[in-house]
Amino acid sequence: KYNPVIAKYKIFIIDEVHMLSKQAFNGLLKTLEEPPPHLKFIFATTEVKKIPITIISRCQRFDLHRIPIKILLENLKKISQIESIKISTSGLNLIAKASEGSVRDSLSLLNRALVSQHLVDKEIDEIFIRKMLGIADRSKILELLKFIFEGEQKKSIELLRKMFDEGLEPTNFLNDLLELIYFILQRKNLGNLEADLSISESELNTIDIISKEIDITTLILFWQFTLKGLDELAIVSNQLLSLEMLIIRLLHLKETPSYEDLINKNTLSQTPIATDIEKSSKENLVSDDGKTEISKDQIKTTSQTKPEFAPLKSKDISGVNIENIKSFEDLIKICSAKREPELKYDLERNVNLIKFEEGKIDIAFNENLGKNFVRNLSEKLLKWTKKRWQISLSQQPGQKTFLETKSINKKKLLENEKKGEIYKKFKDLFSDGELIEVSEKD
Repeated sequence: KYNPVIAKYKIFIIDEVHMLSKQAFNGLLKTLEEPPPHLKFIFATTEVKKIPITIISRCQRFDLHRIPIKILLENLKKISQIESIKISTSGLNLIAKASEGSVRDSLSLLNRALVSQHLVDKEIDEIFIRKMLGIADRSKILELLKFIFEGEQKKSIELLRKMFDEGLEPTNFLNDLLELIYFILQRKNLGNLEADLSISESELNTIDIISKEIDITTLILFWQFTLKGLDELAIVSNQLLSLEMLIIRLLHLKETPSYEDLINKNTLSQTPIATDIEKSSKENLVSDDGKTEISKDQIKTTSQTKPEFAPLKSKDISGVNIENIKSFEDLIKICSAKREPELKYDLERNVNLIKFEEGKIDIAFNENLGKNFVRNLSEKLLKWTKKRWQISLSQQPGQKTFLETKSINKKKLLENEKKGEIYKKFKDLFSDGELIEVSEKD
């Protein structure tokens, strides 16, 4: 209610406004709905989702984005000239990059460098900034990547230990490694990195050489393994061990054959390579006119004959048994053997089968089936047979359930046996006897 003493407006700036409680926001609401003409509020927050919608709807919203590195670099150069700071352009570029788009952070880092300059009284260069921030020289990381791609384990580990002794910060190192992997991938796909101010000409040449020698699949795997290495830093107490193990994994990952290579190798191992001409048991055939003819089988080579493949084994590579399900009854038996009572219950009592093929099952819709039945059955079939099965529900009428069919067949068998000679002879001997059940011999 008090007017400003000097200025036109009285301004209240509330930083991190999302930290206010619900009651505090309710207290502000009345003032925001009917603000005095001389009063202005400025709310600052990094988590706008935590602010009630009733507050946001009564405010003008301005989203402040990160400042590009180029603009930050120009601002730092201007301040360095005004303050007569002796610092190289590459050092300013590194500070601009490390500030991650924040003007305030860039000025704080520049102040740290300025204090150090007064102590040593010489120009601050990129090497000094890297040591101050715990950032490894990117040219050394590129050299490390080159050693990894070449399979040089000893040189890779020695270079990593050297960088660690120079004050390498593990988290910054892995983030720089991820950035370089991205640059190599971008260079390979787009071929345009000249516009990036953070890359020097020598680094660009090295990236260009590496991008020609490595494929995209390996780069993607390197990215995933490096991300995993970031998570392991918080688990392992000695972070150097974690970094060394990551480098060793990347070295062996480079030698891992691709999926296509494994398929081609498997195909070649199954292709017959013999080229001898097969000899027929009947080398010569005599025609009607008495001339001798060469048998067609005699000139048939192995390239013309179909290769005979070995039958499928009952175990996969890991030694796990693979079930062979040929019929719906086989499926129910396996459910019983694998101790899946719920699945067996539904298959026997609630499934009206339309069609059953190996790899495909068509079932009529039934309200008694559980909502997770199809997913559960698919997972179990994949686990047991190592194949994906297609299971579909249809509105078409299906067959009777397994138990209903079994009961009908049992009654038919009983009736047929009652009409047989054995039952008649039995009734002659035991007139009060009755045939109750007939079992088929396994």
